[in-house]
Amino acid sequence: IMSKSVTDVLESMRFLSCAVRFQLPAAQGSMRKMLALIWDDRESGRVKKELLETFELLFISEPIQVGRSTKRKVYSEQMIAAKLIDLVSGSSLSELTSLEAIIGELVSEDG
Repeated sequence: IMSKSVTDVLESMRFLSCAVRFQLPAAQGSMRKMLALIWDDRESGRVKKELLETFELLFISEPIQVGRSTKRKVYSEQMIAAKLIDLVSGSSLSELTSLEAIIGELVSEDG
């Protein structure tokens, strides 16, 4: 996740996304470390954009196949809250600050 190579970082994020979905041990802790990438501005925000996409797929919505296209189904409010509470539990102050910035970015995109 903290590689100097943007490609390595992006691939690590994609792997961690799968690891969290499959509930692999230590995946949640690694996800918390990944939150700090919100402050990364390499390659015109490419890492940040991928982080926001990954966060949304893990905590806000899920991809569903509709015909030949993929759309997103937003989780229920209770499901989103439960996932975020689970993420916040045991998070450090810096992780919480990063989480706040991520949610702020997602809200500003929608508004």
